[in-house]
Amino acid sequence: MVQTQNQVHPPQPKAKRVDDQGNHRYRLYHKDGNSTMLLCKGITKPAAKHLLNTMHKFAKAIGVKIEGTFILTQ
Repeated sequence: MVQTQNQVHPPQPKAKRVDDQGNHRYRLYHKDGNSTMLLCKGITKPAAKHLLNTMHKFAKAIGVKIEGTFILTQ
């Protein structure tokens, strides 16, 4: 469901990716075909999984299908 991928450019220094409580922060992208769109910035892994599960449940409830791939990067 969520694909973790290394970035083309090196990640930011660790101090910028960790919040006050020590949680690592990520960026969540949606990729479909040749286009990639930033969906969330500064999200944790469990929060990203919860967001995607909620989106898929909502889409199923209203009878639509979410196409594409979700990518989580640091």
